[in-house]
Amino acid sequence: MSKVLAKVKNYEITEEMLNETIDALRAQQNINLTTEEQKQDLLDELVARQLVVEDAIESGLTETEEFQKLYREFIFQHSIGQMFKTINVTDAECEAYYNENQDQFKEETVRAAHILVDEEAKAEDLLNQINEGADFHQLASEHSSCPSGARGGDLGDFGRGQMVPEFEQAAFALNIGEISGVVKSQFGYHLIKLLDKKKIKYYSCIKELNIDNSLRKITQDKTIGLIICKKDNKYVIEYSSDKRILSREYELI
Repeated sequence: MSKVLAKVKNYEITEEMLNETIDALRAQQNINLTTEEQKQDLLDELVARQLVVEDAIESGLTETEEFQKLYREFIFQHSIGQMFKTINVTDAECEAYYNENQDQFKEETVRAAHILVDEEAKAEDLLNQINEGADFHQLASEHSSCPSGARGGDLGDFGRGQMVPEFEQAAFALNIGEISGVVKSQFGYHLIKLLDKKKIKYYSCIKELNIDNSLRKITQDKTIGLIICKKDNKYVIEYSSDKRILSREYELI
């Protein structure tokens, strides 16, 4: 049993609690408390916190509706967290899930070139020139205000979320070799040419995918579903509206 370092009313502050707080400060805020004086200061702070708690209890704060809402939410979140910790997932299960759902772990990328100008009329004029046979990349070199103009407008490869939404939507909708209409964004007016499109593996190592957490979440959701459907105990839930009360029986543990 952990040594009791201080006691506030009936609440004991133990050496284990102090060490857990020290570890949390180190992990979350990169604060290292190593000297006995620092540990004593932290213990004094824990005592002070508990004095505030005791004062709140005596003042009736824990009986208020707001507190009860927070308390129930804490119970729910804590129980979900504890449930998550108890779910064990093996490497074999992770690999099986990966093999069955590989499309989830691939990212589509495209390679595109563009011409960026300040005026819509200028973009329309350049598009007409392209449609009449002008070279897209030559026009990009001559007219684009983007630094990529020096490379004929080539932006290289990029995935979703790397460009502004209007540009991304247009680029990913194109077929290879196709040129978009005029696309307006916060930067100006674009003409976009799709150079390549491919799907690549987003991660090279299964362990980097955090599949174990995904499987834990799936199991957790199933467990919650079982709790809701379990027939051990019954609770009547009443839904009220302006016109009627709707009653439904829920079976919970």
